Amino acid sequence: HSLPETFHQSPGKQKLSEEDSKFTLSSNCCRATLYEGSTSFEYAQDSKTVVFGIRPNLFRAPTDNDAVKQNGDQFNDPSKPLGNWLRLGLDCVCLDEVVTSGSLSSSSITSHATIYGKPGKQSYPGIALAEKLLSSVGEEELNRKVHLGSYKQTIKIDDKGALHVEVLFDLNESLTDLPRVGIELAVPSELKEMMFFADGPDENYSDRSYSSHAGVYEGSISDSSTYVVPQEQANRMNMRWLVLAEPNGRGKLQVPKFSEDIKSTFRGAVSDRQGAMIASTSDEMPQFTVSRHTDVSLFSTRH
Repeated sequence: HSLPETFHQSPGKQKLSEEDSKFTLSSNCCRATLYEGSTSFEYAQDSKTVVFGIRPNLFRAPTDNDAVKQNGDQFNDPSKPLGNWLRLGLDCVCLDEVVTSGSLSSSSITSHATIYGKPGKQSYPGIALAEKLLSSVGEEELNRKVHLGSYKQTIKIDDKGALHVEVLFDLNESLTDLPRVGIELAVPSELKEMMFFADGPDENYSDRSYSSHAGVYEGSISDSSTYVVPQEQANRMNMRWLVLAEPNGRGKLQVPKFSEDIKSTFRGAVSDRQGAMIASTSDEMPQFTVSRHTDVSLFSTRH
């Protein structure tokens, strides 16, 4: 939505409606729409969509430490977890047995679902490890669904139109080496610039973070991989907030020189831009990645 509005919108009345298996939350010109039997929703301000959908993500584009994807002999290497990720179907997670309900008292929509992995559902032509794995397992294993756990999602819109999303995973205890537990949001491709308060400025991870420092940084959302062989990339630790914005044609989004009035300073930096602001409200600060490529598409690409 229009970024400065997050600071000075007047409170509006929250509404929840249900019609033809469609739930709609609305407040102050903002709305979130979700269909019964689904967890994916659309969030929009006026007629402009800000979020197209949400899905659980238990996969990441592997690095060479996870396995060299062009080395087919590593598909069954116990020291390389990628083969096991593919056997569990983590690259193709689906939600089944979805139950959706709306609450008038809390103006919220809650969905409960079972998480399954679908091994072999994704095809990776030219990726030696995936091809070797698929040729080594039987058709019965490829056509099965692997029970991974349960998923609960609650969405709300507050009286200023801001969207709140709460997600809870309850995964099987046997899943001891998961590459990722998180959610994936789809946003408009027009959002080409970003500014964030997190560890940076370069990519960092839980085992590679000592050279990174908390701060406010800006950047662009690149179309290309930064590695010769595409892999997991661009992660940042300890996110407080993230702004994704459209270019305004007069210069790139830049970190302002903050004054004592932080809100006014920030509002001045984004006042002429359209976009979205994402912030964490939990005690634990999450990691995030912004990319024009999904983890599956990075894994399926050879160079």
